[in-house]
Amino acid sequence: MPLAHQALFADAPPTAPLIAVNLGGICNVTIITPDAPLLGFDTGPANTLMDAWIGAQLNQPFDANGAWAKTGVTDTALLNRLMAAPYFHAQPPKSTGIEAFNLTWLHALAADDLARLAPEHVQATLVALTARTLASAPESS
Repeated sequence: MPLAHQALFADAPPTAPLIAVNLGGICNVTIITPDAPLLGFDTGPANTLMDAWIGAQLNQPFDANGAWAKTGVTDTALLNRLMAAPYFHAQPPKSTGIEAFNLTWLHALAADDLARLAPEHVQATLVALTARTLASAPESS
């Protein structure tokens, strides 16, 4: 994505740092800074975990407009446990994918939390995980 983002903004190069975000299965960020090398990296999971979780729980391919997640609340203990994963503390550039962030990863890291929480609370927490990893990404670059 970094090269695509760079090409997208090539006609009007930024005079200040520009951050482009792609929320796909994995969230990735491109930072275009005048007179500095292009920087791009994955921040962590986006739709891949949310889609897998709703698929396993409700047999739906995705959470349309976040409707199911909106019925839950973020669980701070689960969010903190997920945020402790080493990937989120690695310095960019870095890359990841569904092979790292999937339901097997989620169950291995947080089986007790998944057992105690209503599924919609897990979904809401996965939304918060995407937001938190994205929001903290510029701090690590």
